[in-house]
Amino acid sequence: MTAAPDRATGVLGRRYRQALGALLWEAAWPALWPALAVAGLFLIVALLDVLPELNPWAHGGVLAGFALGFVIALVRGFGAARWPSRSSAQRRLETANQLAHRPLAALADKPAGGDAATRALWQAHVARMAAAAR
Repeated sequence: MTAAPDRATGVLGRRYRQALGALLWEAAWPALWPALAVAGLFLIVALLDVLPELNPWAHGGVLAGFALGFVIALVRGFGAARWPSRSSAQRRLETANQLAHRPLAALADKPAGGDAATRALWQAHVARMAAAAR
């Protein structure tokens, strides 16, 4: 391999992490909002001072209900979440930047053949894809 693809992938490392972070947030937000809604409802009840007016058993029952609801919402939300991979972050970068012919995926590929002509053709292809990725 030439130095151009290595430099291109080194520059893209930060962008991969940013794209992966955005995809993680997009997966985590739908998983988090039900639990945050339960926590918000608890805050409303707590700020309205409803709980101190209840007898101790009812107070404990309401607190246990909110805690159980919060845990169930977290488990169900994160259990159903689809977590992104590095390849999905790579694809996100390619589509967001309107890169034609998937150059980032081509930089990670390996040639099928091993003769000199195939290697030369592959190196030319990788150099062209590295230029497109820049």
